[in-house]
Amino acid sequence: MWKACLVLAFSSTAIVDAFVATPIRYTRSFSSKKISWNHVVINSAALLPPDDFQSEMDQLIPSDISTNIEQDVADPPLLQQQQGPSVTTGRLLVLAAAALYGTNFATVKVLDEHMPVQWSAAYRFSIAAAACLALTPSEVWKKKDSLNALLGGAQVGFWYALGYLCQSYGLQTVDADTSAFFNAASILVVPALDVAIKGSKFTWNQAASLLFAVGGVGLLELGPSASFNFGIGDYLCLGQAFLFGVGYWVLGSVSVKHRDAAEVVTVGQLLSIAFGFILFAGVGDWPTATEAISWATDPLIVGGILWTGLVSTAMALYLETIALQAVSAAELTIIMASTSIWGSAFAFLTMGELPPPAGIGGGILILIGCLLSAFQKEEEVETVM
Repeated sequence: MWKACLVLAFSSTAIVDAFVATPIRYTRSFSSKKISWNHVVINSAALLPPDDFQSEMDQLIPSDISTNIEQDVADPPLLQQQQGPSVTTGRLLVLAAAALYGTNFATVKVLDEHMPVQWSAAYRFSIAAAACLALTPSEVWKKKDSLNALLGGAQVGFWYALGYLCQSYGLQTVDADTSAFFNAASILVVPALDVAIKGSKFTWNQAASLLFAVGGVGLLELGPSASFNFGIGDYLCLGQAFLFGVGYWVLGSVSVKHRDAAEVVTVGQLLSIAFGFILFAGVGDWPTATEAISWATDPLIVGGILWTGLVSTAMALYLETIALQAVSAAELTIIMASTSIWGSAFAFLTMGELPPPAGIGGGILILIGCLLSAFQKEEEVETVM
């Protein structure tokens, strides 16, 4: 009798284990993002789920659910991944930055007529650097590569500082619209550096673009007297174009390397530029108290410094840094060629400056040469990719 009771108790335990413990094990298998009906084990080896029971359970739960869950675990949602702007957004950001840069030529020329170049630039970039430092979230500085991003931005700022120095002194003897058209030649620097440093091939398109650019520079110097007058200001404007081109080229690699630290890269650029101009201003003549007060109380000077510091410098550099996460340096220079058009338009609206017909033709030739070079480079990049 006791043997029969023992067998009955054992059988009851096995049945409970089969129909109670089994769903728990199915649940555990499901919560681990992987469902495997073949690995269901019941403590009582004598009682296994019948084949028809397993088939019914398979029909209740879609067969691809475990595959989808595993893929979700392996590939986190797109919103959780670091994403840069789209190519279209990047191009629009560059266009906006080019329009802001275009206002610099006339504004800087006005500032330089009312105060020394080195001091207007020192105030301008110090304000820009301070604003970017204040607006940069503290969490950004805690990232591991924040120091490298800052140093990368400082490297770009070194080239930009030299370019802005050439721009400021060149505008003392050259019209703002002419300086703006000269600046378009910076687009030729990026493919030239690719050829010289990266070993890219120099194509016929790039050779043709150089010819157009040289011809455009020549026409820019044809005034009403139809004679060339290439002075120190023109050389400084060409130096500005070269130095800005080097800055674009360096910034292209820095922005891609530090995609999630655009603010830090921008701060590095502005700190480097501001430090350079403060050092340059410090070794020269210091303003008197009367001059300093007159600068601080002149609405034209204060407005010009705030505009060039906060808007056409800090904001433009930030937009440019963000855009380079989506577009190449060569494509950026395509759109940056429009800076000369924006600059000439702004100079005409604010100062009434309009180049002669020969100068307008020269600007068009420069733009054609720039576009030929940049479009060729863009095709080469697409072919490699």
